[in-house]
Amino acid sequence: MTDLKERFLVEGREQCKTLSDTLYEDFDIVSARKTIHNWIGLGGSFGVSRITEIGREISVLLAQPTLQKAGIRDALEKAAAAFSS
Repeated sequence: MTDLKERFLVEGREQCKTLSDTLYEDFDIVSARKTIHNWIGLGGSFGVSRITEIGREISVLLAQPTLQKAGIRDALEKAAAAFSS
């Protein structure tokens, strides 16, 4: 399980960068929602509750009628830090 958790953390850091890099251009909200959904579930499975919490925060932001890019960017920065801890 440690290898899977480490892979989750590495991939999560990469996903944070990708989401941040595309947030203001070519943002794929459907893909982002799937990614965040996975963070929420796997964060809980691997005992990384901070990632689950941040994932829920981002999920709420992604569900807004108008994309809250600044809030999403800030939450992605928190997620990147959580994936690096």
